[in-house]
Amino acid sequence: MEESNMMYAELDMKSKATTKLPKCTSDNKEVQIEEIAKTAKAIWKKIIEYYLKNNNSEELLNNLQSEYNEFFLSFPLVLRWMVEMKQFKIKVFKAYLDKFINAEINSKTEFLKLQGDYLVMLFADLNPSISKEKLAQYEEEITNYLLVEDETFKNMEEEAKEEIQQETEKMSKEKKEALYNLILKKKAMQQQNNK
Repeated sequence: MEESNMMYAELDMKSKATTKLPKCTSDNKEVQIEEIAKTAKAIWKKIIEYYLKNNNSEELLNNLQSEYNEFFLSFPLVLRWMVEMKQFKIKVFKAYLDKFINAEINSKTEFLKLQGDYLVMLFADLNPSISKEKLAQYEEEITNYLLVEDETFKNMEEEAKEEIQQETEKMSKEKKEALYNLILKKKAMQQQNNK
């Protein structure tokens, strides 16, 4: 087996095992792009096959996020767009991978902008006569949307943590009260039995 294949988990269309992405080094950039593109093609094939029989995009997305977890963590927007918008072009994805591999990401904002770059590249490919101004406007809209979505998610996560904390405290208080009442009942029963 070639070294590039050993770095990569074999794709099994029925497997629920997480598919591994290859580690990037400067010498294997082209190999890595091809291997990741192969994963994307396999995912796209599953999406097409799924939509021939079903139409539950949420279920499909959850299944693919689980099965192709590393792909999802690296390219969450690509996967969502494939499933929810049913749009994917391997040529655009390979060009995006080249940009992705060479990018230096130092913040969440840079990561989100890089994710949005795929959508901008895809939009440009699907609309070849679009003006640079319209494309720049689309890029800004996508970036702003992703930043707002990320902030909304953070807020929801914080609210959920607070709710869990409050529920835990409430349950703890209720357990203490129940235990206290049980002890009081037991003492009352003991006192009655001693009479």
